[in-house]
Order: sequence, then C-alpha cells, then structure tokens
Amino acid sequence: MQKMLEILALHGPLTTWGMAKVVLHDEKSGIRTKEKEYRRLLKGRKDRGKHSLAS
Repeated sequence: MQKMLEILALHGPLTTWGMAKVVLHDEKSGIRTKEKEYRRLLKGRKDRGKHSLAS
C-alpha cells in the first residue's frame, strides 16, 4: 500500500494499469499481475489463492 501511495504522490492521478507500468516499465509480462494486485488492494480484497466465481 505504501508503494502505491508513493507512486501516486510522485506521478499524480493514475489508473491501476498506469501504476503497474511505473513500477514495471521494463517487464511487460509482470504488468498485468501487478495491476491485479493494486486493484485488489484498492477494493479491500485479499488474495487467498482462490478464484472467485463470476456471476
């Protein structure tokens, strides 16, 4: 969470995809994973290694 706040403080308003690109600008394959992690943190969900069912 602290890293997210640092990114937003330095770069202004960004989407979760934009925050992931700031952190992983050289690693294209890891951007999606990091973006999912940021989105989960913002929504207040925790990754417990389980998949949620789509409704």
